[in-house]
Amino acid sequence: MAKVLLVNPPFYRLLGSHYNANSLGIAYIASYLNKRGHDAWLYNADYVSDKNYGNLKKLFQNFTNYKNYFKDLDNPLWHEVKDKILSFKPDWVGYTSYTANITAIKIISEKVRKANPQIKQVIGGVHATLDKKILNTLTSIDYSIQREGEEAMTALVENKDPKTIPGVILRGKESLIDNGIAPVIKDIDNLPMPEREKFWGIPKSERKNVDVSYINTIRGCPYKCTYCASPFHWDRKTT
Repeated sequence: MAKVLLVNPPFYRLLGSHYNANSLGIAYIASYLNKRGHDAWLYNADYVSDKNYGNLKKLFQNFTNYKNYFKDLDNPLWHEVKDKILSFKPDWVGYTSYTANITAIKIISEKVRKANPQIKQVIGGVHATLDKKILNTLTSIDYSIQREGEEAMTALVENKDPKTIPGVILRGKESLIDNGIAPVIKDIDNLPMPEREKFWGIPKSERKNVDVSYINTIRGCPYKCTYCASPFHWDRKTT
């Protein structure tokens, strides 16, 4: 059994607000791992015990402060997140990514790697799927997963040869090894419901503040809107 912590990095907290919803992608991965007998938890570094959210005006006004976080690598927030991850004593850490949180992942993963090089770190999500060379930027991350993460992450955790796992990108001797994209799970009714109980760092008395009211009913999207990354993420129409 492996101990796995799946992390939603801070973003809205950098803008003076927070995000208390369950991150659905990693919630499905956690439940998939737990069904296989592993001990997978979710850590939302954007969670704050507060039901009042900043409005758009406040978020825009805090953009300067947001940028300053990335200039101050010794900011208490980065140490808070790193310490919370280390307190779990994970074998594996997985980060969900979109473009706006890549720098946060870089800072956090470097601090985790420095504190405990034995912890394996993985990045997945939209940005990791779109940027096949993200490991060249995130030098403390061991593996990248393209597209769906349930089967690929489980294979990594269960010590399958990374060079044979569809969806996984890893470092070779001279360049990155790209195993292609993970296949879409067509029958999502076979997936367990997303994890809704194992929230690391949130007291049981506060778990009712976490929004867990949504699920996936399809994988992919039938549309190809010009302003959306979905067509590149899913590659084709899926149902």
